[in-house]
Amino acid sequence: MNVRIKNKSKMEDTFDLRKYLSEGQLFENDQPSKEEEEKIVKKFEALMKKGLATAANLKNEPVSKKDGEIKELLGVTIATLIIGAPGIIKVLGFLSQAVGWLFGANKGDGNWLSRKLKKAADWLHHKYIDGIKWGLLKAYPSRYNDDEKLAEKDAKKAYAAMLVAAMVATGISAVHAVNQVIQTLEIAHIGVDAADIAAIAVELSKEVGAAV
Repeated sequence: MNVRIKNKSKMEDTFDLRKYLSEGQLFENDQPSKEEEEKIVKKFEALMKKGLATAANLKNEPVSKKDGEIKELLGVTIATLIIGAPGIIKVLGFLSQAVGWLFGANKGDGNWLSRKLKKAADWLHHKYIDGIKWGLLKAYPSRYNDDEKLAEKDAKKAYAAMLVAAMVATGISAVHAVNQVIQTLEIAHIGVDAADIAAIAVELSKEVGAAV
C-alpha cells in the first residue's frame, strides 16, 4: 500500500500542467482533421474577401463630420478616428463577421485557431490596411495633411485593434486575442505594439458595442 502511494506521488511530481496546456494537449480531441482545417481556412478567407470591396471603396470616403473637432483635440485615439468614419466602421463589421465565424467554428479557442489565422493569405492583411489608410487620409485631412506614412502607421493599429475587438466580442479574452493577432501580423511582416492595440481594442469594444 505504501509503495503504491509513493509511486503515485512520483507520477504526480513529473506531470507538468503548464507544459500540457502550452502544447495544446487540452484541445487535442477538439482539433479538426487536415481536410476540415483546409475548409475552415477557405471559408474564413472567403468571408474576409467580402469586405475587400468595402475596404477598397474607402478611397472615396467623405471627410468626416468630426474632422474639424479632431483638429482641435490633443491625443486623439485611433478608436475615435475609426468610429468617426462610417466606411471604416463597415469594414469593422466585415472583420467581425469573419473572425466571429472562425472562432465559433471551434466553439471556443484552441491552439489550432492561431494557425488558421496565420494561414490566411498575407495579402488580405495588406489589402485591408491599405484601404483603411486611404479611408483615414480622406476622412481626416486636417490630421494627416496627405502624410501617407502616418496614415499607414495608424491603419496598422486600427486593423489590429479591429481584429482584437471582433475576437473579444466572441468571448475570447483580450490578452489571448492580442497575442494571436500580433503573432498573425508578424507572419505578414506587420509590426504593432501590444499595449497600443489592447488599449484601442478595449475602447472600440466600449464605444462600438453591438455595432461591432
